[in-house]
Amino acid sequence: MDSATTVQTSNDRTIETVGLLNHVWLNLLADGRLREEAELRYVSHMWDCSPYWYLWLKNRPGVYKLELQAAQISEGYDWLAEFVIKYYPSVDEESFNGLSFLEKICRRSELFETTPTEGISGCPCHGHCEEHEEDRFSDLKDGTGVPAIHYADMIPADFFFAGHLLLAYKAAMGCLIRLKTQSKWRIIVIKDFSLKDNEGNLIKTLRKGEIDRDFPGFDITEYLFRHLVKAWRLFGGYAVFEEHVWKGDGMRFESDGETLFTAPSPDIQRVIIQTELFCDNAKSLPPLANPDIRDMKN
Repeated sequence: MDSATTVQTSNDRTIETVGLLNHVWLNLLADGRLREEAELRYVSHMWDCSPYWYLWLKNRPGVYKLELQAAQISEGYDWLAEFVIKYYPSVDEESFNGLSFLEKICRRSELFETTPTEGISGCPCHGHCEEHEEDRFSDLKDGTGVPAIHYADMIPADFFFAGHLLLAYKAAMGCLIRLKTQSKWRIIVIKDFSLKDNEGNLIKTLRKGEIDRDFPGFDITEYLFRHLVKAWRLFGGYAVFEEHVWKGDGMRFESDGETLFTAPSPDIQRVIIQTELFCDNAKSLPPLANPDIRDMKN
């Protein structure tokens, strides 16, 4: 397969993935009962550098970002899609305290001073100003909780990171959903260094031994994972599901102000959860390689 064919195939799978995911969300949002069962408040589909979705879920004051990294063919499946999970916590939320110093500044900045659209759709980020309902998005009147699109490329790629998600789909059979994360995403300072603004003014000095980030990856992503599984079960009417969990020692990150190093950390747990959803006529789904489970316990 030449490079042009590979690119075209990847584009085709990306379009299929985006199309089906949007179909799932729209079906759930359009049915009041299903929407309530899925505990789904709103969904916004965005596509600038890559496709992604903002998800507002009940009982979580923050907003999830599900960012599509790659979509490809996988043996036994129509497509396999890999996502990065990010989470923008409310500034009043406990997980906000686990963000790094710079992430906290970012979350409190004008980058997040966004208000919902005045549209008729269920999307806070899009819509047309027709038949506007005065109380639509009233729970977001103080802000949507997501960054303004024209500021998006100013936010470092690793900010607000919480985990990875994999979704493999086979029509008329089912889907496999896999979460990979850690109990904590921790950064420890190993050398004193200073943080400065664009004008060179000192913002803060981080000291050796200080924990700059302690974001609760598992707590954040497992909540999203459970809701995604529920959403797919409701949408597809899947009758059977199987779940597997693997756990192992995690790692911490060490920062000298310029580079991040990794080191084993037995007090941090690495976690992989995999759920298979399939129809009655499918006794099982095709096996899918899971190299990350080496040295992990099931």
